[in-house]
Amino acid sequence: MKKVKKKKIKKKLLKTNNRDNTYLHISGIIILTLDMRGGTLDLTIFKLQISGSEIKFEVLATEGDEQFGGEDFDKILEDYLVEDNNIFYEGLSPKLKKKQKIILRQCAKETKEKLTYEKKTGVYLSNLPCGVTVDTEIKRSLFEQLLDGMNLNKTDFGNKFNGLIDSLLEKSKLSVSSI
Repeated sequence: MKKVKKKKIKKKLLKTNNRDNTYLHISGIIILTLDMRGGTLDLTIFKLQISGSEIKFEVLATEGDEQFGGEDFDKILEDYLVEDNNIFYEGLSPKLKKKQKIILRQCAKETKEKLTYEKKTGVYLSNLPCGVTVDTEIKRSLFEQLLDGMNLNKTDFGNKFNGLIDSLLEKSKLSVSSI
């Protein structure tokens, strides 16, 4: 079985400008879908059969991961912002901690979305309850490094993705070249 190259897959995904993070690739009669909404990644390989005006789909294989999705990427960026800008939670009331977490998570989500179609984006936050002001630029290349395991949890999403693709191909009894 041919090994899927992590960078090749990531480039395809990052170049896709699709707001709801659902990707579709069709080649001949085999279809691979990747749905990366929320906190999950769902992969499915279908076989498309067209007969006259009738279209049939046969599911060849499915695979997924409940800890791989947009929310996980948001958390990676949030952790980076906290660490890189010395943002703290100590001394804040539970209400202010929650408010700060919501502000940071929303900022991380917006940053992630911008980096799907821009090479870099500015981040400015002056309303954090801890009093820290964030004024920085995040490049897509840094975001990719964070996803490749250079994050606080050492989670390598590229390797996780390759493992899921390998499993999906094995279940479907297909090769990369047939998709």
